[in-house]
Amino acid sequence: MRTRMQIFVSHAVEDRDEVVALVDRLSATLPDCSFFVSSSGGIKPGEEWWKSIEHHLRDAVAVIIVLSPRSLDRPWLYFEGGAAWAMQKPIIPVLIDGLSARAIPYPLAAFQGIVEEGRTNALSSRISELMGIEMKSMPTPAPGSEHVSGATESLLPGVHVAHRRLSLDVGWVRYSGDGELRVSPNYIDTGRDFDDGYRFPPKDTLGAASGALGIRIMRLQEVHFYAICTLMEGRQIKIYASTLHNEWGFSGTPSDEFRVPLPMVTPSRWHIVVFRLRSFDRVFGGEVRSLDGFRLRGGMRLSHIWCASATETLPSVTTGDRVSEIVWPS
Repeated sequence: MRTRMQIFVSHAVEDRDEVVALVDRLSATLPDCSFFVSSSGGIKPGEEWWKSIEHHLRDAVAVIIVLSPRSLDRPWLYFEGGAAWAMQKPIIPVLIDGLSARAIPYPLAAFQGIVEEGRTNALSSRISELMGIEMKSMPTPAPGSEHVSGATESLLPGVHVAHRRLSLDVGWVRYSGDGELRVSPNYIDTGRDFDDGYRFPPKDTLGAASGALGIRIMRLQEVHFYAICTLMEGRQIKIYASTLHNEWGFSGTPSDEFRVPLPMVTPSRWHIVVFRLRSFDRVFGGEVRSLDGFRLRGGMRLSHIWCASATETLPSVTTGDRVSEIVWPS
């Protein structure tokens, strides 16, 4: 049996989803390579993590260091990069999320980086050149064959309404502060400032199903997520879900904000939070007719919003997602 050459992938834990997607694309074009990504199960339970890292670095024929605006201050990337340099391994910095090569500090700046834009052609070509292996071309889909199933579609980033998926990179407007929403193919990043607020859609005209609401988020600082709900009688209220508050109900200002605490959302990993809205009918004073808009503040990433029926089961996007259901505790 042919032994595949191993590529070591170093990255910050916050960039795990992008790295997994990158490795999936590389694996499709480089079938003679395997990829070691420690955050995706590369280190087995009970293993001494540093010995495992050292072992896989020594076995690697090349090292990819994934750099993002969030990872530049992570000492561990430089530690792994330094170890790879000492072992005389080829090092390829890969830049994601709009990171400029000018922002990379030395010593990593001494290595020619590759900007990753979701296609991986340049990176695959560079690895195949270094390793002396063939690169497999990805087939071009025939016209009309790009359609994906509803189940697959629901796993893709976006705002999911009925059987439609709305892209994350359009429809958001800033209504407070002076920040800019950071958009990547896989998520949006609100920055770190509560003063910067973003809304979708601009006029609260979504009119989406209201039995259940799901969001997939990563907490960077404090999460402040608002869902604009219209009741059957026409009155609007906001569900205000936050990691900062512990109280439930209409307990703050303004009086139309119904607070929901999010203690289960811990920093630097993806969580799926499902709000079972039917359980809130009595405390709201009526049934929710539709979900019409959303607001974001604080420090978070958001990759998915699902507006679903009361009986719908919402998917886990990756096996690493933590899933929590929010039900009114009365």
